[in-house]
Parts: sequence; C-alpha cells; structure tokens
Amino acid sequence: MLPPTGNRTARGLAQAAAETAGDVSWREGEALHRWNRITEAITTDVAHWCAIKEGSSEPEAGPV
Repeated sequence: MLPPTGNRTARGLAQAAAETAGDVSWREGEALHRWNRITEAITTDVAHWCAIKEGSSEPEAGPV
C-alpha cells in the first residue's frame, strides 16, 4: 500500500476502500441474482420433466 501522500490522504484511502467494498458487494449481488435465475430455470425444467413423465404436458403449479 502506498503511504498517505498527496491526494492519498487517510480520507482518500478510506474513500477508496469504501468504493472497493461497494463494488465487491455489487458483484456479489449480481452473482446471487444470476444464481437465482439459473436455479429457477433448473427447477422449472425439472418440474416440466416430471409432469411429462407422469403423463401431463404441463407442470402442476406449486410453491417455488
């Protein structure tokens, strides 16, 4: 880490750290959102496959 000189004062370093933490949180949120979409698609596909296997063309509505 660079020493706090010039515009890299303690306040500047704290702000940079906060911005980095916010960026990490945003990326984690995006990853979670993608994961939720993937698992929702898998759940839908499995429900559809089960409905077809049981002789129905549409999955039963139920809790997700």
